[in-house]
Amino acid sequence: RGRDGEAREAWRRGLTDPAVAAQVRARLRREFGSDDGDDPAGLWWEPLLEQAVAEGALPALAGEAFGALDHMYALLAVRYADEPADRRPGESHEVLGRAVRVPSDYAWGPLLHESFAERLRLAMGPTAALPPGWPDA
Repeated sequence: RGRDGEAREAWRRGLTDPAVAAQVRARLRREFGSDDGDDPAGLWWEPLLEQAVAEGALPALAGEAFGALDHMYALLAVRYADEPADRRPGESHEVLGRAVRVPSDYAWGPLLHESFAERLRLAMGPTAALPPGWPDA
């Protein structure tokens, strides 16, 4: 306690040591809640949560995630609240595009975009393709 730099280094070393990594990961994850059967290795956000806990930055990460969610919701809610007659053609697509790009500005944004692309491929088959440069194109 009170030795944040040393603690971060101990967590980092523990996560990279194959002999104790599973125990260190379990210790870091004890605050995450239940897994609901998901494989933690398959969830893109698990390494981010582990790193945030190890660095004492979990409140900052939660603030980022809720800020992004709030921003995305506001973009979509404002559009939804408009009267249909007030909407110009193509405006809904534009607003959805802006909402999808909100996470791009965060360190974890590309991981979310990759997760979506993979889920799309799983749902639509190997021929499913997003436009080049998606979502920022």
